[in-house]
Amino acid sequence: MYRVLSFLFAGLFWCGMPSLDAQSLHPEIKVKTRVIDGRVDIRWAPNDFLLFRLANRQGYQLQRQVPNTNSWQILLNRGPLSVEEFKARLDTNDVHVATAAQAVHGTMQAPSVGTDPLQVAKAIEEEQKMRYAFALLSADYSFSAARGLALGYRDEQIVPGNNYLYRIFIKDLSPTEAIDTTYFLVQTDQVYEPRKVEKVFAEEKDRAIVLKWPKAENEPYFSGYFVERSENGGKSFERLQDVPMLTSDSREFETFNQYFIYADRDLPSGQPFTYRVVGVTPFSDEGLPSDPLTAVALDGTGPAPISNLTGTDQGNGVIRINWDPSKQKEIAGYTVARSSSPLGPFYVVHTGLLDRKQSSYLDETPDPIGANYYLVYTHDEAGNKNGSPVAMVVWRDNKPPAQPQHLTGFIDSVGIVTLAWTWGSEPDLLGYRVLWSHHPNREFYPLSSEPVKGSLFIDSINMQTLTEKIYYKVIALDYNMNPSKPSQALELSRPDRIPPASPLLGSYRAFADSIQLQWQLSPSEDVVAYQLFRRVSEGAPFSPLTLLTNTQQTSWTDRKVAKGETYAYTLVAIEDAGLLSDQSPLLTVTALDGKKKPGVQDLTASIDEANASLILTWTYQASEAHQFVVFRSADNAPWQRVATLPSSQLSYTDSNLYQVEEGFAYRVQVLFENGASSGLSNRVELRLKP
Repeated sequence: MYRVLSFLFAGLFWCGMPSLDAQSLHPEIKVKTRVIDGRVDIRWAPNDFLLFRLANRQGYQLQRQVPNTNSWQILLNRGPLSVEEFKARLDTNDVHVATAAQAVHGTMQAPSVGTDPLQVAKAIEEEQKMRYAFALLSADYSFSAARGLALGYRDEQIVPGNNYLYRIFIKDLSPTEAIDTTYFLVQTDQVYEPRKVEKVFAEEKDRAIVLKWPKAENEPYFSGYFVERSENGGKSFERLQDVPMLTSDSREFETFNQYFIYADRDLPSGQPFTYRVVGVTPFSDEGLPSDPLTAVALDGTGPAPISNLTGTDQGNGVIRINWDPSKQKEIAGYTVARSSSPLGPFYVVHTGLLDRKQSSYLDETPDPIGANYYLVYTHDEAGNKNGSPVAMVVWRDNKPPAQPQHLTGFIDSVGIVTLAWTWGSEPDLLGYRVLWSHHPNREFYPLSSEPVKGSLFIDSINMQTLTEKIYYKVIALDYNMNPSKPSQALELSRPDRIPPASPLLGSYRAFADSIQLQWQLSPSEDVVAYQLFRRVSEGAPFSPLTLLTNTQQTSWTDRKVAKGETYAYTLVAIEDAGLLSDQSPLLTVTALDGKKKPGVQDLTASIDEANASLILTWTYQASEAHQFVVFRSADNAPWQRVATLPSSQLSYTDSNLYQVEEGFAYRVQVLFENGASSGLSNRVELRLKP
């Protein structure tokens, strides 16, 4: 009967544990993970029997986010195996596998409580709770059972060093049944290492030794415990239970339910025994043995204790303990023990016995979290000891935690931000404060009023903004609220929903075998490329012509043109999230036909002596849009452009005359809108007399 009760308590105990690996606003499925042998082991459990029954009916869906995407890959999509699948795929000779199958597929027992509907309902509920407890227990002690119950999965398709985001939920629920999805992040560089049960201590009683170890330090890692004893000083150990110990078999030693307790009774007094405790993990394997400790059962009588125990803070992290020595003559010496709680456990803070005449001790390693509780054991020459009343000393720790490391995160398409970092190693670490800003060198603002009790944080941000970047920092806090140096700023980019502004196609030059295009760049900062499109004829579709990845390029030459053919061009900007701008306004250009354009043939010049100017005149007939360019040469120097005139102007007055030896020469050229040009006109000259 004891084993059955232990199993039941363990199942309920595991479900009640807070998860260290998962965070959700209202999590209904608790998750534990570990990285081992190049894979991720995942265990989960619903937090009550009603949810367990719902999950068995609907099944679970476990998903993993594909790296560098917002898509999810389904890893597991089912509920518990059927009876036939249990038999075919698992070893049902394993008691835990058989228990798992019985818990979900066993025949319901008819209630033996008469016909009272309330009594019948209560009996059915109790049986469902029992099935739930046995199922979770079998999953704890057999990973095969866990997989058969759809409560465990091994992800072997991982790349060491990468971080993976998972989520799990009960699938195909109606709106009234829906629960929150549990998300959890796995950092594969944090490889699992077997742990040992921490802070095991012994209390020596009359013909008994009571072992205790705190639940707070050990519950997150173990589901059960084996106690082992050695009678030869630790050379060999004997396991004292057939099944793991899950809770105390007696309420006698339950002190506010803070410790796991094992009482080894009916021992001979005065004989030393060495003990160690081995934890069993939720992944059905064992951790490392705890540090061995030796204790002696007492003979029921002990020495007179010390009196007037006091303690004072000496500064610089040193506490002085004072007492009045015991007045009993057969005293062997004293030991000073310390705890963070008045209820213990108390650990001796030095080696060996202090002298029987000693009445003080300097503790140079007090607990930095807050209060320190002390007691002094008086030891007699027969090996018995007796503890003093407890004294409390409070000291102030001003040393801040270390700077947080490895801050990472991402933003999904709807603005949900997931942040993660490495949990610090300080014993007095309380939690973290998360800060944000729009600029890495400006003030950062806190996101949480209370310290985050974990290394995962979920935020939500506004996506309807032109500010592309957002920055985060993390500060560690200890129990005295000493802040660490902020972490390095993490820069995250919002998924872009606003397309870039359009570029503007501007001027061009047309030739018989090419067309040179020029444009103004898009003013948007996140443009990474430009796509140029061309249409050959009116009404035809545009085809991509070239992709330009130099975002500062403002011209390009189309060398695949036909003489005299007309083309329409448009340009599109592409930003770093793949969004496209609107098309630029169309630019229509006709390639030159290769024929020589007619020029001015009758350029004449006359002197305006009254105004000291030269007047050029000419005639010209052309249906195409054009301009006139006037060139001048002084003293046979190279030709220089001195004026560009509209097609309606057939004269030009040059008032910028001065004395030169050879005089001035003039010519006129016609420029057409499509970039073509005529030859130079006839030459006219002006010679100024000295």
